[in-house]
Amino acid sequence: ENNSKTVSHPFLVSSALAGLRNGTIPAKLSYTAPDGTQYSEDFSITLDLLIYSGVVPTPTPTPSATAAPVVRPQLVIGSYATNVDPLQPGTMFDLDITLRNLGNADARSVTMVLGGGVVPDASGTPQPGGLSGASGDLTNFAPVGSSNIFFLGDIIAGAQVNSKAKLIVNVSANPGAYTLKLSFVYTDQKGARLVDDQVITLLVYQLPLVEVNFYRDPNPLFTNQMNILPLQVVNLGRKSAVLGNMTASAENSELTNNVSLVGPLDPGGSFTLDANYIPFQPGEQQVQVVINYTDDFNQSRQI
Repeated sequence: ENNSKTVSHPFLVSSALAGLRNGTIPAKLSYTAPDGTQYSEDFSITLDLLIYSGVVPTPTPTPSATAAPVVRPQLVIGSYATNVDPLQPGTMFDLDITLRNLGNADARSVTMVLGGGVVPDASGTPQPGGLSGASGDLTNFAPVGSSNIFFLGDIIAGAQVNSKAKLIVNVSANPGAYTLKLSFVYTDQKGARLVDDQVITLLVYQLPLVEVNFYRDPNPLFTNQMNILPLQVVNLGRKSAVLGNMTASAENSELTNNVSLVGPLDPGGSFTLDANYIPFQPGEQQVQVVINYTDDFNQSRQI
């Protein structure tokens, strides 16, 4: 762009130009654009035969060639979902994927590779050992019950297929948003091997694992009398948990001193709450305990 090139070439003036004031040299320039489209330009170079003053190009542009449309498949993940929500370290889950062919050609012998890392041979020449998916990144999510390679078959232009993979979250994964790369390898109509890489995001939580019970026998409880509910929250998880307010409630009764802030709990640690309880009718009573907290993505949750 914005470059020039000078070309010199000797000419012999024909005797047929004798007596003429001007002479014309036709020229044609052909070139190929970076996208492979060929173009051509026609020029007429006019020379003054009486007083030579150099070359004066007067370009005569010709209509530009129309680029041929690109015909190829284009595989795109339309949607995906998991059958377990939320995902936590050690969780086994099914990943459901809806794959669409948004291109203008059919994709043949489509293969999905979890973790990506596929570099197919563009020449279409079969390689020893077939398609390799061992270089994919499966640090946080690993396949269970099968390898990370799934054969999907042919997907015609405009069609969609559903695929399911069984995975497990690595127990060493920390809470956060993790990307999972998927490569779709297929053959186009010309026999060339192509690959479309996609990335999806999966959220991993570390929710508190707690148990609510009595830290001692509550003894017999009497109607219309003040009783004590010796409530206890125990952290059964392997990591510390920060819990919010703990609230105890029950129908047909009155509870006081039934709300308290739990705060941080170490693994195996506990928090006790002695709630005042006055039941208004005899028989079996249900006490509901609600614990508020904020998860790893700053969203309010309840136990």
